[in-house]
Amino acid sequence: MFYMNRVVFDIETIGTNFDELDTDAQKYILKNAEDESKIKEIKNKLGLWPLTGQIVAICLLNPDTDKGKVFFQTQDVKIKPTIENNIQY
Repeated sequence: MFYMNRVVFDIETIGTNFDELDTDAQKYILKNAEDESKIKEIKNKLGLWPLTGQIVAICLLNPDTDKGKVFFQTQDVKIKPTIENNIQY
């Protein structure tokens, strides 16, 4: 019998601060925005685009063993590896 482990994963992203982008980039990103609500929607989705988003956390969980790992980035903070509730951070 062939048995394969299962894994559940989640990737968390954040977007670049729109106001910190240069004017040409802002115009390009908003070129299809017809109104204020569309502008807001586009700005809220900056984390989903490869050129304006960055990955801040990747989480993995084996649902059969309830063991997992979380990889995340911090700014200027050194975090000691820990394990809590079978999750390694």
